[in-house]
Amino acid sequence: VLQAYRGSVELADEADSAVVEKTLTARHGDDALTVAWEHEDGSLVHHYTISGIRRVEMPSVMALTFDGAALGVARSVSADVSVPGLNQFVVSSVRAETRGDVYIELRFSDPLDKKQDLRGLIELDGRNDLRLERDGSVVRIYTTSVMRPTELVRVSGVKNARSSSTPAASQK
Repeated sequence: VLQAYRGSVELADEADSAVVEKTLTARHGDDALTVAWEHEDGSLVHHYTISGIRRVEMPSVMALTFDGAALGVARSVSADVSVPGLNQFVVSSVRAETRGDVYIELRFSDPLDKKQDLRGLIELDGRNDLRLERDGSVVRIYTTSVMRPTELVRVSGVKNARSSSTPAASQK
């Protein structure tokens, strides 16, 4: 099973797209992974997608290295990203979108069961006005009330397409 990982790099100053692309490398085990970039003209934010992440039986780690040398920055940062094992069904990331449409995005390790009603299984602390949108392994949580800087999201009993359930989890 192959997966992808998406992220972004935000710079303080404008930089040539080709130079930005030299800042990030990704490895999973012995495999060097492909990083594809999307650049918006005049934007300080550069989005990347790492593809070809192979899920294996046991949990593993993808190593990301951000090297500022190409940008003239004498700093390098490493980060490890957990890759769930094949038999694990987990919430792999939670992020808030605050530009344009405001929502909280949950990414799961597997596509969700299309037939399962998610109401009551995904909760935003103290809210009863939620609208949930599902797209494969992604759920977006919308609310008509104003979101606070910190929100508590609870997930329990969500099933993947193979009917495995997520363990109960809470994330701020």
